[in-house]
Amino acid sequence: MDSAGDSGERNLRSPEERAKELDCLYRIDEILRERGAEFRTVLLSVADAIPAGWQHPEVCGARLEVGEETVQTTGYKP
Repeated sequence: MDSAGDSGERNLRSPEERAKELDCLYRIDEILRERGAEFRTVLLSVADAIPAGWQHPEVCGARLEVGEETVQTTGYKP
């Protein structure tokens, strides 16, 4: 496909990708606002929410390191 066609396809995908990114950020905001959860549980929830915001979440994983705590999703590969 020519570059004009590629650009048009990319522009059509962009709103969907932006929506996924925003959904991810809103989900993380909800997690961080929850009261009473253990710190490690919060980190795990945030790590689990991150891949959904990427273009290909089915092949993404996340790892978070905060202080002495390290958590990662099952799909994380260094």
